[in-house]
Amino acid sequence: MRGHIGDDGEVTLFNPVTATVCGVLAKPAPGPHLLISHFQRDIPIAFSANGRHLLVGNGSPVATAWDTANLQPVTTFTNAGPIRCAAFSPDNRLLLTAGVGPVRLWDASSFRLLRMFAESNMTCAVAFAPNARRFAAAGAAVDISLWDCNTGNRVGTLPGYRRWSNLSLAFSPVGDTLAAGSVEGSILLYDVNRLKLVRRFKGGAGPVSGVAFSPDGRLLAACGIGGTVKLWKTDAEYPVATVASGINWPISVAFSPKGDLLAVGSRERNVRLFRAADIAVLREVTSLK
Repeated sequence: MRGHIGDDGEVTLFNPVTATVCGVLAKPAPGPHLLISHFQRDIPIAFSANGRHLLVGNGSPVATAWDTANLQPVTTFTNAGPIRCAAFSPDNRLLLTAGVGPVRLWDASSFRLLRMFAESNMTCAVAFAPNARRFAAAGAAVDISLWDCNTGNRVGTLPGYRRWSNLSLAFSPVGDTLAAGSVEGSILLYDVNRLKLVRRFKGGAGPVSGVAFSPDGRLLAACGIGGTVKLWKTDAEYPVATVASGINWPISVAFSPKGDLLAVGSRERNVRLFRAADIAVLREVTSLK
């Protein structure tokens, strides 16, 4: 199942295989539409790993968790300032919400607040490590912070590239590598054990708003405001495939669990599926509006 937020705030759930709509969630209460720079509207949306819950924000300090089976709201989360990003842990136990103010860690079953992390700057992206013991946070600051979920301590800082901040984060399936998409168009690969930048890919002319590893960790996909989707082998310098997304403002990218499909979402009510089996060419499968 996939989710998409339209410009009117309506959230549509659809089956990416059959390209059919599964349901539509009621519109959230209106909130201010915030921007990352002036490129990407800041409306967080995150599925739990088991697909039971979907968290949806509206650009305000409040976000709502929905039950995807009955399409009913379960609870709401409140932040000190507008919630800009969110992520469920891979084991479905934890939930992060972040934006203006501290990053908040929640129990994803009881939705009880567990801990707050004192990020000093506005947070634009968060990502759990595969074992859910740590998470990464990035935003207005150049560097990326690594935090321990149990102790609440900062366990490392990854050096940023020049003076550019990052918009998107993704851990590799093993958890030893973190990919970060930056405002200036680079994708940075970090060794999180050595806290070292190990590779830099050039994404395009505009900000890199979405990054994702394939389930086997061999491929990295990225999309950006320039409208292209690029695919790299993680051990190679140049992309093995570049394709026009067919949409003007792609803001997110995700592999299917089997790694055979690549989904690209946009702020213009588009979701496109590409076949990723042939890494030489990404073939468009369908377009949903």
